[in-house]
This record gives sequence, structure tokens and C-alpha cells, in this order.
Amino acid sequence: MSWEDYLAKIYYDPVNAGSFSGPEKLYRYVRKAGKYVLSKYKIRKWLQRQEAYSLQRGVRRRFKTNKVITLGIDDQWDVDLMDMSKFSKENSGFSFILVVIDIFSKFLWMRPLKDKKGQSVTAAFPNILQEVRHPSRLRSDKGQEFRSKAFNALLKEQTIEHVYAQSTEIKANYAERVIKTMKTKLYRYITYKQSHCYVDKLQDFVKNYNATYHRTIGMAPVKETKADETNLWWRMYWPKKTPVKVKTKSVRKPFKLKIGDHVRISHLRNIFTREYDEKWSGESFLVSERRLRGGIPIYRLKDYLNEDIKGTFYQPELQKVELRESDVFKVDKILKTKGRGRNKQYFVKWCSLELGNQRYIEVDTVMDKNEDLHYHIGGNIRSDNPYVDIRKYWKPENEMNLVTTKKGYVFGQLNM
Repeated sequence: MSWEDYLAKIYYDPVNAGSFSGPEKLYRYVRKAGKYVLSKYKIRKWLQRQEAYSLQRGVRRRFKTNKVITLGIDDQWDVDLMDMSKFSKENSGFSFILVVIDIFSKFLWMRPLKDKKGQSVTAAFPNILQEVRHPSRLRSDKGQEFRSKAFNALLKEQTIEHVYAQSTEIKANYAERVIKTMKTKLYRYITYKQSHCYVDKLQDFVKNYNATYHRTIGMAPVKETKADETNLWWRMYWPKKTPVKVKTKSVRKPFKLKIGDHVRISHLRNIFTREYDEKWSGESFLVSERRLRGGIPIYRLKDYLNEDIKGTFYQPELQKVELRESDVFKVDKILKTKGRGRNKQYFVKWCSLELGNQRYIEVDTVMDKNEDLHYHIGGNIRSDNPYVDIRKYWKPENEMNLVTTKKGYVFGQLNM
């Protein structure tokens, strides 16, 4: 039996410990068996010829790539679409945002679109060109909206060379990076306002971005001029000498959280990440215990009913938060009611509270479910007594904070 046949016999038999594995495990198995003396290099080359191995090999997603080197301001722009379709109803039907960024100056433009058709992109792009800026080249991915005849005819008319990003992974990476930044800002705004309406503030976010210091260029994009091009080009593209840092041993404190700290739990425990949406639980918990396990800090948590949360948590899975009496908790649904008049109570489900989150609350006025309403709730909704009288605390918020809600949904503010 040749060594190739021997490897195949081992590799394709699930009974063997080295089967369907990588080169390291297969090498250890062969060395332990002692029938053939094979180097790691030889085993790796054999595996590279095996379709079952090469097709299922892990893909490295993060790796160093070459910079896109441009000649100066407006030499090349990146363009892409930001998907905000989940909030279209609250934003006059606008589902996407056309995102354009000058690669050299980092200057940003954004225009809301109702769809991602080529006609919509073509109609919005001239509005950006009216701002006296004009690129030599425009880079996009191969999406149908950028490949449309109308869009390419517009670019040809404006003498703009259209360049397609060849990589399906990297695409127009400068536009994608600024999309991540701006989407995070918009989601934070949405969370703060407790409203999905953002389109009326979109240009404020753009102006803020362009007026903010950018580390790469050493200034705000809006301040960059043609006179700065030469110095900035050398700053951005000439290799920098980085001083060698002498590593010194520092004693790190193992625990970053104290018992009694308020924390949120990362949704990343569920493996699949939510890049822009809330990455942390709406409900906060209390650190009840901490200890080292195998030299790694772990924590146990309790909720506000003093009930233990199952399992232990690592430090990176927890985020310390500071809670104030004015912290907002949103009511998800009114599930049922009981009582009449001043004694009427609403059995509500809170959006942010995952555990034990259904309670009766009292109000002094019978409220129409279609009304937009904020209200204060005095006391601790997490107390053992689920009947919390809010009659003397109730008052409407100012009109700016009111939001459109679906039937049967209201919003509330909970004083912890």
C-alpha cells in the first residue's frame, strides 16, 4: 500500500481519530501509528489535493489589503447603498440611503431613496454633483442599481469613469466603512428618541461627520482644500516609521466589574451578531458573584427581583451601565385590563425587560390605545408588589418626544 493510499484509508474512515481533520491532527495520528514516516509538509500537500478538505476549509475573513491610492481631492469617490428599509414607514417611504464618499478627503454625501432601482440612484446622484464637486472616477460594487444603463449614461455624460470593485468580499470598502459609522450613529439616535424617524435629521448627521476631526487626514473633511493635497498625500500614503515599543510587564486587575454593578448582557452570546441594531440586552442586571475559573474572570447575575440568572458570564459578554431615576423603559403591549375608573389597571409587557416583565400598572385616566403617550411610573416595577400606583406621578411628556405607535402599544418611563 502506497503512503497516499494509506492516508486516504485513514482520512476517509470516520472511525479513525485523524479522519476528516486538518493537517496537524492527521500528522499526529500518522506519527503515532508509526507505519509511515511522513512530514507535515507532505501531509499538507496531500490534503490540498483532496476536494473534501479544500472545499470545507475555513475562510479567513480578516486580512491586510492594499490601500486605494488616489491622486488627490475628488480623484475617486466610493458609492454604495445603506439599507434602512425596516424603518421606511416612519420615514415617508424612504428605504435606502445613497452614500458617496471622496476617498482622499473623506468628505461624505448622503441622499435618501425610496427604492434601490437604477432610476432612483440616477435621479439622486446629480443632486450631489451640483455641490461644485466632481470626481474623475467613481467606484461601486456590481449591484444592478449601479450597472443600470441610465446611471452609466449619466456618468458618461459627466465624464466620470465608472470602476467596479472586483472583489465580492471587499467591494467599495470606503463607502462600506462609513456606512457602518453612520448606521451606528443613526441607531443610537433612534434608541435615544424612542422613534424610528430619522430622515429629517439625516443631513445634520452628514454635516456633523464632515465637520468632525478625521484621524487619517489629521483634520475635518470640510476643512481640507486643494492647498493641503501634497502634505496630506504624503501623510496618508508614505510609510511611517513606527517606534518599537518596549514591552513591560504590568499587573492587570483580573476583575473589571464589582459586585452590585449594573450590567447589560451581550447579544453576541447567540453567535450571530447584530452589526447595527442593539447589541446588548435592554434589561440590566446586577453582578451577584465573581470568581476566577482557570484564571479567567466569570460572573453570576441577578435581576431586580433578586432572582438568579442561569449560567455564568465572561467579562467581554458584560457591559457596565450607570442607571438613573430618569432611565426610560418602553412598554411593548397592553395585554389586558382590570378594574374601572380611577382603579383601572393595565397589565403591560415591557419591551426591554426579558425576565418577569409583565406587570399591572394603574392610571387615573382611561386612555385610548391609539393615543401616543409617555408616562412616568413611580417606584420600582421590579419590586415584589406588582401593583404600582402611578396616579400621582403621571404626566405627559413634551410633544417633541411623542412618537407614532402601533395600535395597542404605548411608551412609558420607569423610575428605578
